[in-house]
Amino acid sequence: MDINSISIKQQEPHDLPAICRLIEEAFATVQESDHREQFLVKRLLSSPGFIPELSLTAWIGSELVGYILLTEIEILSKAGSIPTLSLAPLAVRPDFQRQGIGVALIEEAHKRAAELSYETVLVLGHKDYYPRFGYRRAKNFGIIFPFEVPPELCMVKELTTGAASLAAGQVKYPKAFFRILIGPMPLRRTSPDYCISAAIRRAVISDPMTSLYSLKLLIDHQSLCLCEP
Repeated sequence: MDINSISIKQQEPHDLPAICRLIEEAFATVQESDHREQFLVKRLLSSPGFIPELSLTAWIGSELVGYILLTEIEILSKAGSIPTLSLAPLAVRPDFQRQGIGVALIEEAHKRAAELSYETVLVLGHKDYYPRFGYRRAKNFGIIFPFEVPPELCMVKELTTGAASLAAGQVKYPKAFFRILIGPMPLRRTSPDYCISAAIRRAVISDPMTSLYSLKLLIDHQSLCLCEP
């Protein structure tokens, strides 16, 4: 596919139904999914951290083929609260995956975030996918995610050189990323993410009203980067 045929635009309000359908399609065959990603997006779009300029759609002609969202969150450092961005979700329509659409969305999102003076982007994702875009292990910069997950899945991208080192602290996600989780995670005991799922269930038991929304969807080794795994 000619990358120049992809048009990336800021999401329009009337795009939401099509975005939700695209996300449902993108995750439909993902075994680890609970198929509720579209509801996370709806919550994030109505949250205080929503930035309209960073909710981006990818089009080929009149067809919506991809979507990415960067939401403002914060890092609690010794110097105080530092604004940053969380990349989630990234979705590409199944029949257009592995054709450069995900790459184009990520690069454009980074460009627009930098123009808005954001200095870092965080992602909880595929350890072999995101480093090609400059993401590095967040722990190496003293940035700590609030999840019991392998550190190589927690990454930071510097939009300003040296910004990650100055942002050392605890990552804090807003309430929009959370929902009540009912029932066990649908993961087989042999799944590589079973241990992560168990950690989430422990969190649910300790605080059943504020469990993280489908954390497994963001860290699954195969399903996160649906566009270019």
